[in-house]
Amino acid sequence: MDGLGSPTRPPRAPRILVVTNLYPTPAHPAFGTFVGTRVDALRRAGATIGVAAITDPGLHRNVVRKYLRLALDATGAAVFARLRRRPYDVVEAHIAFPTGLVAWPVATLGGARLSLFCHGSDVVRLPWLSPRRAALARRLFARADLVFANSRYTAEVAESRLGPLRRPVTVVSPGIDLGRMDASPPPVREPDRVLFVGRLVPGKGADVLLEAFALLVARRPGARLTIVGDGFERARLEERARDLGAAVEFRGSLAPEIVTDLLRRTGVLAVPSTEPEGLGLVALQAMAHGAIVVATACGGMAETMRHEENGFVVPPGDVDALATTLEKALAAATGPAGEPLREGGRATAAAHDVEAAVAASLDRYAELIG
Repeated sequence: MDGLGSPTRPPRAPRILVVTNLYPTPAHPAFGTFVGTRVDALRRAGATIGVAAITDPGLHRNVVRKYLRLALDATGAAVFARLRRRPYDVVEAHIAFPTGLVAWPVATLGGARLSLFCHGSDVVRLPWLSPRRAALARRLFARADLVFANSRYTAEVAESRLGPLRRPVTVVSPGIDLGRMDASPPPVREPDRVLFVGRLVPGKGADVLLEAFALLVARRPGARLTIVGDGFERARLEERARDLGAAVEFRGSLAPEIVTDLLRRTGVLAVPSTEPEGLGLVALQAMAHGAIVVATACGGMAETMRHEENGFVVPPGDVDALATTLEKALAAATGPAGEPLREGGRATAAAHDVEAAVAASLDRYAELIG
């Protein structure tokens, strides 16, 4: 009962328009998988979801065409919803900057609340490429009704560098879909495999990993390195691997189900980032599948990794330390020392279940839209 004595109604599930500059499709299933995972979970939770998205990685490279196309699609979706008298309650933008600059007028046009979801680089790097970008980012964040961040680190950067904000940043994991993960033991686990999954761009540490792997195979000849991902650094990294004489398998960008199979089979996942990560979802996915993670504690990764409890932590850019720790992790993957690490990893992954993340998000939206 409310203060007037009338019966209260449970809040209805909100109508949310997700505006994102990357989103997976059957043709490009690895393009923005984390956004797709969240959208699917929002729908399972009962929210009505519309999506305006860039789904073609080729278009992603053309900044003007990309955001013009996204603006047209998002505006059309908002106008159509209003014409049907079912306007969206919230416009949720991924990646917060610069995608939020598209979502802002769409939310205003549709009479919706503006929500920004920060994933790391959108507050750590992209706003600071020029003074003009920084000014736009600050205006955007000042206008936002609600800001989500994937880690405390990302939230602190947003609040300290882009504030003041209307409300404190809410820390919510993008989430991993534990419900869809195969809990059965893998048919074959390859304990000598070191796996890297990520974009082949500066800051991800793939170059440091190659140097460390060259040292590792001298001590453990059976070790193998598989690199999954693509990016403009790939050709240079392949050439460096040849120069080092290291037998490295470059697989390129793979569909999520193939990456999942590799995570289930692999012994060790390396996350050797040399620049801050917002969260590091692939590390959580690896933990959920029982792989042992070796990572640097950059940015949000420091909130996830606990040395010798759920994996191993190494200093960023330290080739010798990475090689030594990879050797230790491979030994643990084949012996009894690995099981406590796997148990710790699974507990860490469980804390990032997408269903819980979405439930927390919907609670905030219920408060926001009343």
